[in-house]
Parts: sequence; C-alpha cells; structure tokens
Amino acid sequence: MAVRQAAAQTRERLIDAAVQTIHAVGAANLTLDAVAKEAGVSKGGLLHHFPSKDALIEAVLRHFFVAFQRSVQQQYESEKSTPGRWTRAYVRATFAEDLLPLELSTMLVSMLGENSILMALMREDFAYWQVRLLNDGLPPARATIIRHAADSYWVERLLQVESENQPTRQQLLDELLRLTEV
Repeated sequence: MAVRQAAAQTRERLIDAAVQTIHAVGAANLTLDAVAKEAGVSKGGLLHHFPSKDALIEAVLRHFFVAFQRSVQQQYESEKSTPGRWTRAYVRATFAEDLLPLELSTMLVSMLGENSILMALMREDFAYWQVRLLNDGLPPARATIIRHAADSYWVERLLQVESENQPTRQQLLDELLRLTEV
C-alpha cells in the first residue's frame, strides 16, 4: 500500500513538474530531462512512470480532464436538483477563472493535431460531457447549444479573442444559465 501511494505521489509530482516546465520554457522546449529536474527525480525515474514524452503529455491532459470533472461535480452539488443541473454545473466550471491555465491549454490544443492518442482522448472527453448533458432533462438541441457556447467561450479565452462591444463574462454566464432553466 505504501509503495502504491508513493508511486502515485511521484506521478503527480511529475505531472505538476511538466506543467511548471511548460510554464517556464514553453511547450516547444518541453523535455523529459527538464521535467525530471523540476520534479527532483532521475530521468530513469520519470521514464519508469512515463515511458515517453507523449505518455507524459497524455497524463497532463488526463490530469486536467479529471480536474475539470471535479470542478463540474463541485458545481453540480451546489445546484438545485432540477432539469439542467449538469449543464449549469458545466457552464459554471467552464467559466471559472482558474481552472486550466490558458497558456497550458494553448500547448495542449496545439499538440492535438500531431498526436492521435491526444485527439482520441479529447474526443472521449467531449463524448462524455455530451452524453451527460443530453441526459440532463433539457431539450437535446438546447443542451448542445449551451455546451457549444460554453466551449466557444473557453476557446475565445484561449485565443484571447475579444471585441470591444462583446458582452461581459458575467453577462454571457448569466444568459447561458438562464437557458438551462426549463
């Protein structure tokens, strides 16, 4: 039990180190050596947990998917138990300011086209949320439109695309939440 716990802690430390390394040197300069150094482990120790750079990046992406799921779950627990509960939680989590650092998001999105495993993982995550939201008691088209709008908001933040006359973050959030009410 203690060995498994130590291994899990080391994996988390390596994932955190990968995130810190990306922040420090950028995605293009991410190396296993730099991550191992940041985590305070040998490169062999890193390779024991993640046999390749792609495996490490996949773990980082999975880590953020799990963090998002936790954020949605927390929001869900505080929502009233009416149709649209999951959708409201999804929207609130998407609009959270601190969930996924945008510069890290940029790196992950840029790597999707190059890596079929990451693309499959992203598709799996989208499918997970689409099924959950389609079974949330809202008309399916409305649930899909709300998810698309929330995801689009996230992408616009990622790309730092804003117009002068665009509604505020709070106005967009309020309008999407209003759409979740039946």
